[in-house]
Amino acid sequence: MNFKKSIKIASAVAGFAAFALVSFQAYAVYRMETYTTYYSNASLTTEVGYTVIHCNGTSSRSGTRTAYYTVEKEPCCGNYLC
Repeated sequence: MNFKKSIKIASAVAGFAAFALVSFQAYAVYRMETYTTYYSNASLTTEVGYTVIHCNGTSSRSGTRTAYYTVEKEPCCGNYLC
């Protein structure tokens, strides 16, 4: 393999590694555990269901989903809440 080709390959590998590292860090920083609570009407007083999307990517759901809801988010550190 000649020197110029070696430099091109090394540059491509370094570029990909940098992209992968930045992408992974951005994913880790912006992951959130999300709690959605559903209510029976616009007054948001009677809870009828919920959905939780956990830091590890799994979800839990119970009750009824409606058009009336609130969303709360908590930052994740890896697969757990910070």
